[in-house]
Amino acid sequence: PGHELPESTLETAQLFEKWVSQRSPQAQSLWAKSGDDTGHLSVPQHLVDAACSAAAVFDVWVADNIKREIAGHLGITVEELRTFYIWLAGTHDVGKITRAFQTQLQDRAGYEHIINSIVDTGLDLEKDELPKMPHGRSSGVILRRWLEAQGMPRTMATWVGSIGDAHHGVASTGDEKSAIEAVLEEYPAAWLGVQDEIVSAMTTTLHAQPVLDKIGKIEDPEAGV
Repeated sequence: PGHELPESTLETAQLFEKWVSQRSPQAQSLWAKSGDDTGHLSVPQHLVDAACSAAAVFDVWVADNIKREIAGHLGITVEELRTFYIWLAGTHDVGKITRAFQTQLQDRAGYEHIINSIVDTGLDLEKDELPKMPHGRSSGVILRRWLEAQGMPRTMATWVGSIGDAHHGVASTGDEKSAIEAVLEEYPAAWLGVQDEIVSAMTTTLHAQPVLDKIGKIEDPEAGV
């Protein structure tokens, strides 16, 4: 008593009950947290954990007046804000679906099984052209591209993507983002497919497309936010 999660939080968790196992072998092979002797955490599992944690934070911790204020600024309902917030958490690390991130374990002893499992699914692990592609920056670019493909205007797609870009606390510079955009624009189709798979699946599971469509119609995202 006193520590039980709200029904809404539990319902969100139930949405993801089989989500990880329903992802492609390629998606499931990718690591998000390298882990320890007990094992590592895959990208799909990490994003499910993030989405469910976000649901709990929103339902338990965020004050109602804050929810109403942010929802009002965005022109959406509090329930739609909740969906958007969980979606942001559930997609924040899609930038780890890149060769730049995944090859970080390539030359480290003890992680050969992770690298081999990725290669076995048919994903190549050639080094990317840029020496550094921080995964937050890549997340921002991937989300912006995906949102534009769904019809969101570039200004708003960039604005939403910037949240993933800065999820470690510092936003990218223009030059840094442009360089990563150039690399990802020429990315192998197999990798692009996994990126799109994860964002699309998260959107479908959360029924987030209607609120994303609403947010896409905002003319000045900075006004009052």
